[in-house]
Amino acid sequence: MQMKRFYILVAAVILIVGVLVGSYIAQDRLVKKPDTSGSKEETYTYHVAMLVNDRRDVFWQSVYQYAKEAGRNQDIYVEDFGARMGEKYSREELLEMAIAAEVDGIIIEANNSPEMVALIDEATAKDITVITVSSDATGSKRQSFVSVNDYALGEMYGNQVAALKGSATGKVTVLLAADGGNTGPDVIFSGINKAIEAGGEKFQLNSLMAGETGEFESEEKIRQLLRASDTRPDVLVCLSAVDTISAYQCVVDYNLVGKVKIVGSYDTPRILEGVEKGIIQSTIVVSAQEMGNKAIQGMSDYLTKEYTSEYMSVESKLITRENVTDYLKEQEEQGEK
Repeated sequence: MQMKRFYILVAAVILIVGVLVGSYIAQDRLVKKPDTSGSKEETYTYHVAMLVNDRRDVFWQSVYQYAKEAGRNQDIYVEDFGARMGEKYSREELLEMAIAAEVDGIIIEANNSPEMVALIDEATAKDITVITVSSDATGSKRQSFVSVNDYALGEMYGNQVAALKGSATGKVTVLLAADGGNTGPDVIFSGINKAIEAGGEKFQLNSLMAGETGEFESEEKIRQLLRASDTRPDVLVCLSAVDTISAYQCVVDYNLVGKVKIVGSYDTPRILEGVEKGIIQSTIVVSAQEMGNKAIQGMSDYLTKEYTSEYMSVESKLITRENVTDYLKEQEEQGEK
């Protein structure tokens, strides 16, 4: 009798799990959006999954929103794939799920791991269009790569460090985002090093992995770095918005304004506030709008014409205390259009 109850319980659990999984897959495959009038639902022709290393990063949140908006004009539904799942999955696991869901396309912040390359090749073999953004899966069969030139970006950061020659005594720490198999940060670091050397100043250049799992971890690592005078750098170069905001907060909290210079990334209101106050010396903005728009354009071209450019470049812009007011006005004017 007890065994019978046990088997009934197991069968019930399996049935419930099956219904939930089926419901999720069915919901994803419907690819519908609500009409603003509330009177009907409008369907899309194509379903595209977007996968990034850290969806909590404000830059990637912006890229997704711009891609989603651009998709509306191209008959493409862009899903933040995995966002509704309670459990955290790796990009490789989510990529497997997207392939199993038979989406029409995948936009992914890739890397060069053998597993990632193999999965991208599997996707393309199943006629799923793959566009890599920001970081590539070199040697894979993806259709297009949308990114800024990492080496040129590194030189921009390096030139900003070299420009601080009068106020820096020599220690420079570059905060790198941890992403196994992604060579982008290494290429950026090389560009920074080359630009500093070309500037003729002698700096001690080091790197530190920060922000692997979010803002709290980023801030904790930066606090540890700044607490001790023997490890404290004169210049902090931050390659992500999360690290830039954490560095800004830590410099203020530890009374290190003017003692530790920050060269940051992206243009959140908090970061631009730091630039206006002169606490963040400069920030380099990679256009999230351009990245999202070009990823969708490349996707649309391949889905409809089976052709797209193999590489699409994205612009970057330097924001300093001298031009931040003009930049803010420009952003405000664009928002009003």
